[in-house]
Amino acid sequence: MNLFDVDLLHTSDFYQVRSFKCNFLGAYLSEADVNPSFSFCFMRSGYFEYQVFRKEMEVHVGRLLVSKPLNEYRIKLLKTQPDVSTIINFTPRFYESLKENYREEAGWFFTNTDLNSLLIPCGAAIDHLHHLIYQQSLKAFPDSMALDDWVIQLVDKIMRTVGNKPTLDPLSSGLKRHHLSTIENAKAFIIEHSGENISLQKIADHCCVSLFHFCRIFKSIMKISPYQYLSEIRLHQAQILLKQNKLPITQVAIQCGFNSLEQFDSTFRSRFQVSPSRYKKPVQ
Repeated sequence: MNLFDVDLLHTSDFYQVRSFKCNFLGAYLSEADVNPSFSFCFMRSGYFEYQVFRKEMEVHVGRLLVSKPLNEYRIKLLKTQPDVSTIINFTPRFYESLKENYREEAGWFFTNTDLNSLLIPCGAAIDHLHHLIYQQSLKAFPDSMALDDWVIQLVDKIMRTVGNKPTLDPLSSGLKRHHLSTIENAKAFIIEHSGENISLQKIADHCCVSLFHFCRIFKSIMKISPYQYLSEIRLHQAQILLKQNKLPITQVAIQCGFNSLEQFDSTFRSRFQVSPSRYKKPVQ
């Protein structure tokens, strides 16, 4: 059995999407390696420690690893199950244009030569875009234009998050050891069923934990409640559908899981300070 399985899922003019699986179980510290390109790493399951320039960063659900090109790193594992992640690598040309385009928002990160990698919160909108990109990349004949558009949206959200200079509190060993898989399952269930009338109890039952325990550990790891996470997923999907301008607003509301047009309008206005109709057809 190979120590690592790496599958190239999709290649674009400016990025590649890869699925990475570590099959090693137990304690392991990799040899030093060099990251060849600017990249994002999303954990789909498991966790690992990313060591770079005398810094140690724990990568797991709720977090996203952003890495500059040509930095030396090691990976430390202490696992009883395989780690699985999605890695998006960008071309050198795109990286240079990205640094220029986000010089104001994230210039502090790009110009700091002592900072080679950064962990940022992986919020609901970023999670949703990763889900769309990953699922589309698995198709035999993916929609390349849709993928490119989602990746550009993803880059924008990540760079604006980097611009806020986020800080992350370490998780307790108990949360990492026992509950990361619960939240991985919960997130996947919420994203897959966001258009349905799901309840907290249904999500907790899917994860095989009690309702109160589920709510507590979800907020401990994701920093928002399950309802807030679900609402953000629904609103982000609504943004995508409204921009496509193919469905009536009522149909968008129904498809994204809102109980009524009034609820959708109120929630959308509160979150984005604009009505769904104005968002769909912005003033010229």
